[in-house]
Amino acid sequence: MRHELIDRYIYDVTKTYSKSERERIRNEIATDIDIKLNEFGDEDSVTDQQIKEVLIELGTSKDIAKKYAKDGDIALISQPYYGQYKKMMWVGIIIASLWILAFNAFDLIVRQGVTSFGSDMITVIIRAVESILISGFAIYSINTMAFSILSKEKSNPRKTS
Repeated sequence: MRHELIDRYIYDVTKTYSKSERERIRNEIATDIDIKLNEFGDEDSVTDQQIKEVLIELGTSKDIAKKYAKDGDIALISQPYYGQYKKMMWVGIIIASLWILAFNAFDLIVRQGVTSFGSDMITVIIRAVESILISGFAIYSINTMAFSILSKEKSNPRKTS
């Protein structure tokens, strides 16, 4: 049985795995869900609420993704950090880009005055694009390093005696 809630759940579990692993895990989870839904009766009589109950019984998609994880099998940034990683990446790049554009526009206005925009505009645009690319790479590097360390630390906690 294919249902939007089930598809989204399975996607959320498998999104950080390699293509071959993703297909295997997808099939296993779909089979488990189908078996549990068959307890409610015919496919056509299963309600959204029953599907939600089965998914809640299975556990969160992040917990299920961790159960399938093997050493070296998961992405550099594993669940549950992957979603926050992508959000932080975009937020950082957008904020840096806006600041760079604002500072370059301000610099152009202060140095050249409002009336002579045309002559130095191409130079300012090239500088802004260059700065955005450089800062984007720096944000990407720092964000990836921080989240990969966080991800590995949480998945391999140190033992305390």
